This record gives sequence, C-alpha cells and structure tokens, in this order.
Amino acid sequence: MKFKIQFPVAVHILAVLEIKKDEPEILSDKLARSVNTNPVVIRRLFSKLKKAGLAGQKKTGLGFVLFRPAGTITLRDVYLAVRGECPVLFATHQNPSTRCIVGSHILDALDGPLSSARRAMEDSLACFTIKDIVNIIMRMDASEHVRRIIL
Repeated sequence: MKFKIQFPVAVHILAVLEIKKDEPEILSDKLARSVNTNPVVIRRLFSKLKKAGLAGQKKTGLGFVLFRPAGTITLRDVYLAVRGECPVLFATHQNPSTRCIVGSHILDALDGPLSSARRAMEDSLACFTIKDIVNIIMRMDASEHVRRIIL
C-alpha cells in the first residue's frame, strides 16, 4: 500500500478502535471489512502503529487496541508513524536537464518551500486527535438520522 493511502487508512482503523473499544475482540478481518481491504494490509499498518506506540495487539493476543487514549493521539503522530522513510510530500523529478538554468537549480529552489509546507502540514495535523475525528464522524452520522453499524 502506498504511503498516501496508509495515512487515511491508519486514521480509519484507529477511529474504529476508539468507537469499538469496549468490544472484546477487534480482529484484523473486521477492520479490513470496514476499510474494504485485505486483513494483511491492516496487519502491516499495525506493525508501524505498534512501533510508534499508538496501537497494536492486546496482551492476550486477541484483537487490537489503542495503546494510548484517543484524545492524546494526534493526526501528526499517525502521519509520522506511517510515513516511514518517506518524509517528502511531493515527488520531484530526479533528472532535470543541467544545461537549463531552471533544470540545474529547480530541486534546490523547491527544497525550502516544500520543507516549509511539510512543517506547516505537520503542525496542522498536531491540532487534531483521533478522538476529534471520532467526534466528527459521530456528529455526521447522527445528522443523517440513520444509525450504521461498524462491521
């Protein structure tokens, strides 16, 4: 799964864990049904979330849980957990022509603005928690006057 998909999927599964925190066993197959993906994808993401201290398997080994309260897990925490070795937001072309004035300097010229954009995005993500996302979801669902179940 590509990084740009991993972040929203990780937020999705953390939100499910918060909503279903009183359920005895939240297994990867149930989370996979909610995300509409394969359980292997969920387990791979959990290895990153566990490494970051956000979520993982229960001590009993049956099901997954949040390791911290949802109100203390920021979207920045999730982003940093799943981005891995991919700290850039935008891919840049790697072989611009060095015979061109733009081509010979474009990568260095973009470095500052793109680094600034990444920091601004991370600062913005730090303002929202998994609990905030759950609250938004619950308000949106309640406004539809239909109670959905989580798979």
